Amino acid sequence: MKVFGIGMMKTGTTTLAHCFGSMGLRHRSYFPKLIRQLDRGDDSLLWQAVDHYDSFEDNPWPMTYPQVDIRVPGSKFVLTVRRDSETWWRSMTAHARRMGPTAERKIIYGHAYPFERFEDAFTSQYEE
Repeated sequence: MKVFGIGMMKTGTTTLAHCFGSMGLRHRSYFPKLIRQLDRGDDSLLWQAVDHYDSFEDNPWPMTYPQVDIRVPGSKFVLTVRRDSETWWRSMTAHARRMGPTAERKIIYGHAYPFERFEDAFTSQYEE
């Protein structure tokens, strides 16, 4: 059985990873190389990871679960969320201040850094 955390980053994904680990599942967390490879149209690393691990969370899994659901029947999906979009936005911006801009964030949200003027772009992706 494969289990995928499909909540966006900053929705409790680290806690979910600890839960998966405590269940003895072979786990794969945040995977920036895969995000960049998927952006180039190459999904080979996606299927290698799915074959190798039992549980997954954080990006890119929120964007890939429809394809995974088709290709890996019987998979389970766990959606983690924050109380509301505003709470998620505050957490996302605090995280970005610590980490700085990233290419992966640009791929996912359209912007490498969540400046206030991009709040709608980030929160609309979160709310999908």
